[in-house]
Amino acid sequence: MKLRGQINVYATVLLLLLLGACSSNKNRVDPPAELVEFDPLVKLEVVWAKEYRDIAATTDPLALLLADGHIYFGDGKGRVTALDQSSGKKLWRVETGIDLSAGVGQADGLLLLGSHKGELLALDSETGQEVWRSQLSSEVLSPPTGAGNRVFARTGDSKLFALNAADGHHQWTITQKAPVLSLRGESRLIVDEANVYAGFANGKMLAISQKNGEILWDTTVAIPAGRSELERMVDIDSDPLLDSGVIYVATFQGRVAAIGQESGSIFWERDLSTFKNMALNKTQLFITDEKSHLWALDRRGGASLWRQEKLHGRQLSAPALYGDYIVVSDFEGYIHLLSQKEGQFVSRYQVDEEGIYGDSVVADGILYVVGKSGTLTALQLAD
Repeated sequence: MKLRGQINVYATVLLLLLLGACSSNKNRVDPPAELVEFDPLVKLEVVWAKEYRDIAATTDPLALLLADGHIYFGDGKGRVTALDQSSGKKLWRVETGIDLSAGVGQADGLLLLGSHKGELLALDSETGQEVWRSQLSSEVLSPPTGAGNRVFARTGDSKLFALNAADGHHQWTITQKAPVLSLRGESRLIVDEANVYAGFANGKMLAISQKNGEILWDTTVAIPAGRSELERMVDIDSDPLLDSGVIYVATFQGRVAAIGQESGSIFWERDLSTFKNMALNKTQLFITDEKSHLWALDRRGGASLWRQEKLHGRQLSAPALYGDYIVVSDFEGYIHLLSQKEGQFVSRYQVDEEGIYGDSVVADGILYVVGKSGTLTALQLAD
């Protein structure tokens, strides 16, 4: 986990230690749990696995985008690659010439990428050819997205930009007050036919008109509390989820809440801290907390249905739905499958001994995982 804000090096080191992002496993006061033995109920098998130098050569690969039968990914050195989803065959690769800072986003026919210097880049999704680029106010920390004839992008100084999708021309900007200290990252935007929904580092969730940037509602999910800036961090870094008129949102050191899409009213809330993305099925909301405990909450009222603590401290990824199961990965490169109903382990597979980058991505019954050794692996359940 990385930080931004006006803090000294001692505060940075303290928070990194608290979050366990930089401490070695053997020296931890609270060591990671040993893996438990169980009788697997299902088995994962490799569909294909490909090595890509672009992944192995960087320490900060960006999140995968799966769209229209393709896999797109970028890296911190400015390279963007397109693969065939069914085989992993490389279709094209381009050198953008900018230091990319956010995963690949998508608009109609466009791939959208942001840089550390606030550049927003649009590429043709079929060829990788540059269509336009536009300058924003600061670093882009979450994948931009598009809707209709507009593109939307977040920046690290708590601003949201709307741009013309055809040429990158600025249309409107809104600004939220940025806290002194926050996690280095931003949640993804939600867009529907008329509005944009955005969570900010100040713990607020906003609904904004796509047409003119008017704020339609402003809901505080978590209120900063505590004496120090570290204690007062309430970032919304977990991607909000929208389903059936309800937005599910989570904050770091704060709350998980269900908010009405139209009104901004909070239907329910409960204390639970996470900076990982969530997953949602018809009845349950799945969350990985800061201790690497996996939770299943009743999405109707937020009650805990089960909690799996046997992966404590293993730096779990965000949960992803995979058939009837929940998928998470850990710092040793293991993929864990658990039942959605009760949280029991049903399968385990080590993809990469060096670990796994980011979160697993599921599409069309296939699980895609990026290993730190530079391999992109596609897995499926064995017959």
